[in-house]
Amino acid sequence: SAAYFVNAERARLLETATAIGKFRFEVIATNCGRSPARLTYAFVTGDFVNHGHELSSVPDYKDLSDQPELDFARNDWVLPGGKVVLGEEDPSSIIDGDLRARFESSKTTMWIYGVFRYEDTISGDEYESRFCYHASYWAGRENPLLYGGGPAAYRGETKYKSKNSA
Repeated sequence: SAAYFVNAERARLLETATAIGKFRFEVIATNCGRSPARLTYAFVTGDFVNHGHELSSVPDYKDLSDQPELDFARNDWVLPGGKVVLGEEDPSSIIDGDLRARFESSKTTMWIYGVFRYEDTISGDEYESRFCYHASYWAGRENPLLYGGGPAAYRGETKYKSKNSA
Protein backbone atom coordinates (compact mmCIF):
# COMPACT_ATOMS: atom_id res chain seq x y z
CA SER A 1 0.00 0.00 0.00
CA ALA A 2 1.00 3.64 -0.34
CA ALA A 3 1.22 4.12 3.43
CA TYR A 4 3.62 1.18 3.71
CA PHE A 5 5.81 2.61 0.92
CA VAL A 6 5.90 6.07 2.51
CA ASN A 7 6.78 4.62 5.92
CA ALA A 8 9.53 2.43 4.43
CA GLU A 9 11.06 5.27 2.41
CA ARG A 10 10.66 8.22 4.79
CA ALA A 11 13.44 10.09 6.54
CA ARG A 12 14.26 9.03 10.11
CA LEU A 13 16.51 11.21 12.23
CA LEU A 14 18.05 9.46 15.23
CA GLU A 15 20.13 11.34 17.77
CA THR A 16 23.26 10.38 19.67
CA ALA A 17 24.98 12.28 22.45
CA THR A 18 28.73 12.27 22.92
CA ALA A 19 30.94 13.63 25.68
CA ILE A 20 33.69 15.71 24.07
CA GLY A 21 35.19 16.80 27.36
CA LYS A 22 34.46 16.44 31.04
CA PHE A 23 31.66 19.02 30.89
CA ARG A 24 31.05 19.42 27.16
CA PHE A 25 28.49 17.39 25.27
CA GLU A 26 27.38 17.31 21.65
CA VAL A 27 24.11 15.92 20.27
CA ILE A 28 24.09 14.83 16.62
CA ALA A 29 21.20 13.58 14.47
CA THR A 30 21.83 11.04 11.72
CA ASN A 31 19.35 10.42 8.92
CA CYS A 32 18.89 6.64 9.01
CA GLY A 33 16.03 6.78 6.52
CA ARG A 34 15.95 6.58 2.75
CA SER A 35 14.93 10.14 1.88
CA PRO A 36 16.14 13.63 2.82
CA ALA A 37 14.90 15.35 5.96
CA ARG A 38 14.61 19.05 6.71
CA LEU A 39 15.46 19.89 10.33
CA THR A 40 13.03 22.64 11.43
CA TYR A 41 13.75 23.05 15.15
CA ALA A 42 16.35 21.94 17.69
CA PHE A 43 16.86 22.62 21.39
CA VAL A 44 19.50 21.03 23.65
CA THR A 45 20.07 21.81 27.32
CA GLY A 46 21.49 20.27 30.47
CA ASP A 47 20.57 20.12 34.13
CA PHE A 48 22.39 19.00 37.26
CA VAL A 49 20.35 16.93 39.71
CA ASN A 50 21.46 15.66 43.12
CA HIS A 51 21.32 11.90 43.66
CA GLY A 52 18.04 10.86 45.21
CA HIS A 53 16.19 13.48 43.18
CA GLU A 54 14.73 13.20 39.69
CA LEU A 55 14.14 15.44 36.71
CA SER A 56 10.71 17.03 36.64
CA SER A 57 8.10 14.73 35.10
CA VAL A 58 7.50 17.20 32.23
CA PRO A 59 10.50 18.66 30.38
CA ASP A 60 11.04 22.42 30.28
CA TYR A 61 12.48 23.29 26.90
CA LYS A 62 13.58 26.79 27.81
CA ASP A 63 17.07 28.00 28.43
CA LEU A 64 18.05 30.36 31.21
CA SER A 65 17.38 33.46 29.10
CA ASP A 66 13.80 32.35 28.26
CA GLN A 67 14.39 32.84 24.56
CA PRO A 68 11.28 32.45 22.39
CA GLU A 69 10.85 29.17 20.51
CA LEU A 70 11.55 30.91 17.19
CA ASP A 71 15.18 31.35 18.27
CA PHE A 72 15.68 27.59 17.92
CA ALA A 73 14.20 27.33 14.41
CA ARG A 74 16.42 25.55 11.90
CA ASN A 75 16.46 24.92 8.17
CA ASP A 76 19.10 22.22 7.71
CA TRP A 77 18.78 19.55 5.02
CA VAL A 78 20.01 16.11 6.05
CA LEU A 79 20.55 13.56 3.27
CA PRO A 80 20.25 9.81 3.91
CA GLY A 81 23.30 8.81 5.95
CA GLY A 82 24.05 12.47 6.65
CA LYS A 83 24.55 14.07 10.06
CA VAL A 84 23.76 17.42 11.63
CA VAL A 85 24.76 18.87 15.01
CA LEU A 86 21.60 19.58 16.99
CA GLY A 87 23.44 21.41 19.72
CA GLU A 88 26.20 21.49 22.28
CA GLU A 89 25.97 21.87 26.00
CA ASP A 90 29.02 23.29 27.76
CA PRO A 91 28.19 24.31 31.31
CA SER A 92 31.86 24.47 32.36
CA SER A 93 31.79 28.27 32.60
CA ILE A 94 28.99 28.24 35.19
CA ILE A 95 30.17 25.28 37.27
CA ASP A 96 31.65 26.30 40.58
CA GLY A 97 34.18 24.21 42.49
CA ASP A 98 31.55 22.62 44.76
CA LEU A 99 29.35 21.47 41.86
CA ARG A 100 32.37 20.18 39.97
CA ALA A 101 33.46 18.14 43.02
CA ARG A 102 29.92 16.78 43.53
CA PHE A 103 29.72 15.67 39.87
CA GLU A 104 33.18 14.10 39.91
CA SER A 105 32.32 12.21 43.12
CA SER A 106 28.97 11.03 41.64
CA LYS A 107 26.88 12.93 44.21
CA THR A 108 25.32 14.97 41.42
CA THR A 109 24.40 13.79 37.97
CA MET A 110 23.96 15.74 34.76
CA TRP A 111 21.13 15.20 32.32
CA ILE A 112 21.42 16.30 28.69
CA TYR A 113 18.00 16.57 27.08
CA GLY A 114 16.14 18.29 24.32
CA VAL A 115 13.82 18.11 21.37
CA PHE A 116 14.10 18.43 17.61
CA ARG A 117 11.61 18.47 14.76
CA TYR A 118 12.10 17.49 11.17
CA GLU A 119 10.06 17.25 8.00
CA ASP A 120 9.96 14.05 6.00
CA THR A 121 10.29 15.00 2.33
CA ILE A 122 8.31 11.96 1.10
CA SER A 123 5.08 12.61 3.05
CA GLY A 124 5.60 16.22 4.11
CA ASP A 125 4.77 15.19 7.70
CA GLU A 126 6.74 16.76 10.52
CA TYR A 127 8.04 14.59 13.38
CA GLU A 128 9.15 15.56 16.87
CA SER A 129 11.84 13.58 18.70
CA ARG A 130 12.60 14.05 22.38
CA PHE A 131 15.77 12.70 23.95
CA CYS A 132 17.39 12.48 27.36
CA TYR A 133 20.84 11.26 28.37
CA HIS A 134 22.28 10.67 31.82
CA ALA A 135 25.92 11.69 32.24
CA SER A 136 27.88 9.84 34.91
CA TYR A 137 31.44 10.62 35.85
CA TRP A 138 33.64 7.76 36.96
CA ALA A 139 37.05 8.35 38.44
CA GLY A 140 39.83 7.36 36.10
CA ARG A 141 37.82 8.15 32.96
CA GLU A 142 38.65 11.20 30.91
CA ASN A 143 35.03 11.86 29.88
CA PRO A 144 31.68 10.98 31.48
CA LEU A 145 29.63 8.02 30.30
CA LEU A 146 26.35 8.88 28.60
CA TYR A 147 23.33 6.62 28.41
CA GLY A 148 19.66 7.14 27.61
CA GLY A 149 17.14 7.49 30.40
CA GLY A 150 14.93 9.91 32.24
CA PRO A 151 11.15 10.18 32.50
CA ALA A 152 9.09 8.92 29.55
CA ALA A 153 8.01 12.47 28.61
CA TYR A 154 11.65 13.22 27.71
CA ARG A 155 12.00 10.39 25.18
CA GLY A 156 10.42 9.20 21.94
CA GLU A 157 9.23 10.26 18.52
CA THR A 158 5.75 11.40 17.56
CA LYS A 159 4.16 12.85 14.47
CA TYR A 160 4.15 16.57 15.26
CA LYS A 161 2.23 17.84 12.27
CA SER A 162 0.63 15.97 9.39
CA LYS A 163 0.70 17.58 5.96
CA ASN A 164 -2.81 16.27 5.37
CA SER A 165 -4.28 17.81 8.55
CA ALA A 166 -5.90 21.21 8.58
